[in-house]
Amino acid sequence: MLRAGCIGVIDLGQRATRLRIALLKKVASKVHNPHIMEAVYFTLTAIACYVIADWVLKRIEAMAGRTFEHRTLIFFAIILSLAVVSFALIRNLFAT
Repeated sequence: MLRAGCIGVIDLGQRATRLRIALLKKVASKVHNPHIMEAVYFTLTAIACYVIADWVLKRIEAMAGRTFEHRTLIFFAIILSLAVVSFALIRNLFAT
């Protein structure tokens, strides 16, 4: 009885692996679409903008020697300026 349950688990594992492989093949076949790659570039740039904006804000606070009262507004201004510039560059470089 235990053996039958194990076979079912193995079968489910194999099915899950086959499903993952089929999904990866489907995604890989669409990577050549320029719109999908553009979305990937925008996503990676957004993550980079977030990290850079956080680093810049921490450096500014370290130079000032204190934590700013309206920290979120300053962070928003930094990330907005980074996003506008970098997204405009991406749009111009990868214009389709």
